[in-house]
Amino acid sequence: MTKQRHGADRALTPSRARHVRRLAAEMMTRRSARPQRRISRGQTLIIFVLAFTVLVGFMGLAIDTVRIYDLYARMQRAAEAGALAGVIYMPTNYTDNLTTSPGDDAVCRAWQETAKNSFGSGCTPGSAIGVNYCPTPLSATEVAVCPVTGNAHELAVSITESINVVFLSALNVGPITMTVTAVAQYLPPVQIASDPSGQGGTGSWGSFGECNGASAACTGAVRNWAGNINGPGELKEQGDPLVSCEEGSSTGPQDPTANQSPEPYTTYTGLPTNHPQSGLATNREPSGCTNPDLANVFSGPTVPGGATRAGYAFYVNMEKATQPAAVWVWNAPFNPAIPKSCNGRQGGQGQTTSYDIYYEFDCQGSSSSPYPYYPGIGFPSCTDPYSCQNPNLMFNITYSIYQVDLANPGAGTLKATFVAYPLMTSGCGNGGYLLETSLAMGTIGGCVTTHCANDWCPLGDETGGVGAINWTPFALQAGLDYRVMVVTSDYGTPSDFHLGWGGHSYSMKLCPSSGIDQSNVQTCTPPAKAALSGWNLSDALFSFPGNGGNLTQTTEYPLGVIDSSYAARTLDISLYDPGDLLGNKNGVSIYAVAPPNTGAADPCGATTAQLQAAGYDPTVNGANFVFPNGERTTTLLGNIPALEPTADNDLIYNGLWVDEQVTLPATYTGGAWTLCAEAPQLQDSDVVGIRVLALGQSPVHLVN
Repeated sequence: MTKQRHGADRALTPSRARHVRRLAAEMMTRRSARPQRRISRGQTLIIFVLAFTVLVGFMGLAIDTVRIYDLYARMQRAAEAGALAGVIYMPTNYTDNLTTSPGDDAVCRAWQETAKNSFGSGCTPGSAIGVNYCPTPLSATEVAVCPVTGNAHELAVSITESINVVFLSALNVGPITMTVTAVAQYLPPVQIASDPSGQGGTGSWGSFGECNGASAACTGAVRNWAGNINGPGELKEQGDPLVSCEEGSSTGPQDPTANQSPEPYTTYTGLPTNHPQSGLATNREPSGCTNPDLANVFSGPTVPGGATRAGYAFYVNMEKATQPAAVWVWNAPFNPAIPKSCNGRQGGQGQTTSYDIYYEFDCQGSSSSPYPYYPGIGFPSCTDPYSCQNPNLMFNITYSIYQVDLANPGAGTLKATFVAYPLMTSGCGNGGYLLETSLAMGTIGGCVTTHCANDWCPLGDETGGVGAINWTPFALQAGLDYRVMVVTSDYGTPSDFHLGWGGHSYSMKLCPSSGIDQSNVQTCTPPAKAALSGWNLSDALFSFPGNGGNLTQTTEYPLGVIDSSYAARTLDISLYDPGDLLGNKNGVSIYAVAPPNTGAADPCGATTAQLQAAGYDPTVNGANFVFPNGERTTTLLGNIPALEPTADNDLIYNGLWVDEQVTLPATYTGGAWTLCAEAPQLQDSDVVGIRVLALGQSPVHLVN
């Protein structure tokens, strides 16, 4: 019997056949899956590598962008700092070194500031700056300092730097070069009382001495004004904002009764005023009071041995002068005179050539009733040694010349000082003057033939004692800048600023420094391109000749030359104590600011149409001419908006600053402005302080 092999003879049933086929299919599936898994793993690696590269790129872009912006911001700050630091030297000292400390210029000063921010190599003050300070293109140097075409008071600082991009360099992005620029502007001071035409022009300041009041020489002239300065102990209500003491706040009404007529307050001398007073209980000038108007003005020397005093500063621009010049002063010394009236206003002798007047005598009682502050002093008559000749009532006037740099005008080098001592106008016969030389009451010095009273004399150095004057004028050199200071101090005790009363008027003029006869100085021709103007603030005496009852008689004061840098800005024109007419109780005074370039033959007569054509529309509320705080207004001549400080015998602004705000058009191109003052019917005068400031704008600022 034959044995069969196991399974070999087993027949394949249908179920078994299906099982075999399923196993075979599974084996085939396993074999085909292995290479697919290997392909999938390779694709993921490629995607990961690509994604990582993009991620690194984004990271590099972010990091390098932060580095670029950080560098850009530091460059911008450095450029702005350099421009702001250097622009105050423009345009005079762009590359010319200052002649006084610190001795640098606009370019050097800007380089110093950018170097503090790690750009550029800096600059040593007074050193040569080379030739590569403003190249073309600007990127040719690391720090470029350039003037701005069309504006002499702007300065541009450009900084160029390259930065390597570390991460982005992997993407073949090379170093990036950037240039940033900052532009700063300096608003130059308004050149007060400077006008290219006529009296009060670029070479003269004040018309008295050439055109005096209502004299025949002034026929047809409208600029009848002179500089004014009061004794240091005088009341501010007499019109000089720079006297030593402010009895009450002069910056505006202090209560609802202020700015009224009759005036609600009186000074310690009985003078009406519109602000509260202090120190009245003792009927004396308040002790220890200060004057905030003195805070932001220049100072200068007083008499030898005296204290430094704040005073009126004048800018003499010799930058482009064609020859040296000298400063001549008309009516330099204080010259006492008898009061004219006792109406509480400014007593005086009317239209005298001196205008020096005593104010502080009691006219409410008997003529011999003195103020308690001056025991034993009677009503002044210049033959009484205890009145006009009292040294405590007199004051000296010091005229000084400083050579300065516009970048630091408060400093400078004192070049000449002339002290004008007070005079008497009687006792020496015709043409003679008594010169006060002693501090002892009533002691009179010898007679002198001239001490510049009602005459012209040059501003030179004193070479000896009282009256020993070097009549050789100090020569102001072409190409330089000068500041002339006019300061008052008490005659007897220069450091006591509560002594010395009265007011004084004077004029100044530039003449060639040689070849001029003193007796004929009023006809001298100022050196070409030499200019004389007030600096920041001035005080003027307006003379109204009167015109037979016609109120169109106008006195014009050259308010100032306002630079084109002020375009589209608002100016605040401030008047101190306007409307205190000397003796006319029934007059009306009107003050208006007239812009240039209106097409009017006389700027004070510009019509509404002419003002509108020049960009000043007086018919739109708040457009160009604004009088704040409800000030009393009217119109002048053609139709210029105006301030009306005096009407119906009131003095509503006595002892106060008042303002007119003028917005310049964007198309303003610069020019000479005029302060127009309409007079009463009768011959009269008014002393007014004048100041011009730009509102809401620092003098030094960025424009780009």
